[in-house]
Amino acid sequence: MRSELTMAERIQICRHHEGGRITNKALSLWASEKMGKPISEMTISRILERKIELLGSDVGSNRKRYRKPECPNLESILYSWFLTMQEANVTIS
Repeated sequence: MRSELTMAERIQICRHHEGGRITNKALSLWASEKMGKPISEMTISRILERKIELLGSDVGSNRKRYRKPECPNLESILYSWFLTMQEANVTIS
């Protein structure tokens, strides 16, 4: 049975890893027990490879994936427009 980790769970694993020297195997056992689902050492390794990116992100914690926008400038302008419309109580469909 395969289950995806949320961003919050991945960040929790990274923060626990920062707490001291801990092997991927020990971290895997800790995370599996803490989160109630099996988490392999390979998964831990992949999470830790992206540690800096995960800890520096402001992505919603319930999300399971984070994809970088293809056009970050356009995303930024669109988001600013969206916030302006939201403040003006304009319905966007």
